[in-house]
Amino acid sequence: MCIRDRVALRVRPCLPQEIARGAKECLTYPVKGEPQVSLQGSQAFTYDYVFPPSSNQEEMFNTCVAPLVEGCFNGYNATILAYGQTGSGKTYTMGSGGSVIENDPGIIPRVMEEIIKMKNQSDSTSTCLLYTSDAADEEDSGILGGVRGS
Repeated sequence: MCIRDRVALRVRPCLPQEIARGAKECLTYPVKGEPQVSLQGSQAFTYDYVFPPSSNQEEMFNTCVAPLVEGCFNGYNATILAYGQTGSGKTYTMGSGGSVIENDPGIIPRVMEEIIKMKNQSDSTSTCLLYTSDAADEEDSGILGGVRGS
């Protein structure tokens, strides 16, 4: 099974302090239901997935990430890369910040929860390793290593 790379665009809403300074959303979505964005009506850019500011963490996880976790239990590797400028929402989306929002956790806590759930439902004796790295902070950690089914 060959799976190609997929690109998802997550557009975060303007922060309250940005709105107070007069900031407005500058992206438009030219074709409803299509994964495209346009900068103020200019050329459209197409991605595999586009999540507008109204989307939530669960929607992004279920659409983009849950299938990758399931693939890991079928012997495939998966990588999720959050890329963007400072303040664009990478830490929030990944859920790797110091204060994880309990009612809307990011990708990392959801992946951990899904791995544990799938592991507990399986009679497999395989080992799971979740490795995260934050290049901006030059930190990395093995969050979940050596989890075995009971």
